Amino acid sequence: MVTENNKTTILAAKKEAREEIEKIVIPDKNYAVHKVRKGETLYRISKNFKVPIEDIAEFNSIEDATKISVGQVLRIPGAGSFSTAEKPLPGAKLSNGGDSFLRSWPLHNVDRKSVIRKFGRIYNEELGIFTNNNGIDIKPRTKEIIAVNNGVVTYLDFLKGIGLMVGFQVDAEYYVFYYPCEEVKVKKGEKIVTGQVVAKVSGEILHFEVRKKKLPLNPLLFLP
Repeated sequence: MVTENNKTTILAAKKEAREEIEKIVIPDKNYAVHKVRKGETLYRISKNFKVPIEDIAEFNSIEDATKISVGQVLRIPGAGSFSTAEKPLPGAKLSNGGDSFLRSWPLHNVDRKSVIRKFGRIYNEELGIFTNNNGIDIKPRTKEIIAVNNGVVTYLDFLKGIGLMVGFQVDAEYYVFYYPCEEVKVKKGEKIVTGQVVAKVSGEILHFEVRKKKLPLNPLLFLP
């Protein structure tokens, strides 16, 4: 028979166990635990906690930001003390008014299945060595390269061994780069809008990079 005292003891034990699970501590640093709510994106969560999306992704072994699901528990590094984040946190106002600074893929009619080489350290079987990819390589279905958001063209130059590269700023500290390009339809300093054709792919593969200032990031964390 369960008495009131037993109930109290059981509830206290459950609470203690839950707190031990939820308040996770790593050496010299606490991190918050956040349960993903309906409608949340990884980018929105990073803005709410003021923690870079790439840090959250790496800490939780996330390669594709679209793969998070409602109810999933994320660890937020460097977010201070424990937080269940049950109450909605105030939304961050983004410069483009959305939940990511990438509003489109850089080519028409492509998606994640079109990515033939992912971001990061990859073993090259032909050369027998590991190589590092600072972006993603996409198999085009059309030649036209399009702007992934509103921005300003900041880079336009031919690089030996790479070809013509086009780059532009799409957020306060984020930049995107495309190569190899041909038939470029924009010039340095020009303002562009989402979906605008900026050039054509000059080869069979389009290389696409996202950088936070000079730091390369995984584009799959931001692409819709």
